[in-house]
Amino acid sequence: MRRKVTIAAVCVAVIAAVVFAAAVSGADGRSASSRTAARLASQLGLGSRMTATLLLNGGFPSSWVSAAGGETPPHQLEWPLPGRRLGRGFGSDGGRHEAVDVTAPEGTKVRCMAPGIVGYAGDELKGYGKVVFVVHSGGWVTLYAHLNELGARPGQRLVTGEVLGEVGSTGISKGPHLHFELLVRGARVDPMKHMHGAPDNVNRVSWNDQTSTPFYSMVNSRSASATPPTKTTTL
Repeated sequence: MRRKVTIAAVCVAVIAAVVFAAAVSGADGRSASSRTAARLASQLGLGSRMTATLLLNGGFPSSWVSAAGGETPPHQLEWPLPGRRLGRGFGSDGGRHEAVDVTAPEGTKVRCMAPGIVGYAGDELKGYGKVVFVVHSGGWVTLYAHLNELGARPGQRLVTGEVLGEVGSTGISKGPHLHFELLVRGARVDPMKHMHGAPDNVNRVSWNDQTSTPFYSMVNSRSASATPPTKTTTL
């Protein structure tokens, strides 16, 4: 009888210890992954408005590149959205638009284009609305703007295809779309030159009444060129 009581007491003690550990680990209301990301962000100095400025200008420390995977850049970028309509391509608007805009329904999941670490996620940059910056190996940085919801946090490690937010129309925007950029040490580069895939059915969307907005030829795995489709309704 005494032995049964002892075993029962040990079981109760073990259960209590487990419950206590779980309570302590979740005392701040965050998961283990969230705390890990927060620690890394604190160690590297990620997550502030200054971080975003450094990422835009290319003046960030080498420690960020090391944390993102080293000096070798990604082999390629994966398309961040399911097949949708192209708004504006890199170099449109007389060369002023150094990014790619793709329209999609609000709430569409936006996915990371290559492995990396989140450098910034917030809404402190004028015009971009809710935006996520991801630092990749080789000093590459991808930027995802006008998001409706942020699905990643500074210091979080992302793999290719992992959700980092949702399409929205925050900031200076004329409708739900994803604005994404590729920066290499502060220089904006055409991301489509490094893209592995593109939407199967691409339609140009005119964002204004002007007809001079150029169609951006997007190359997918099955074709080396794209023929401009019929112009769609102005958003």
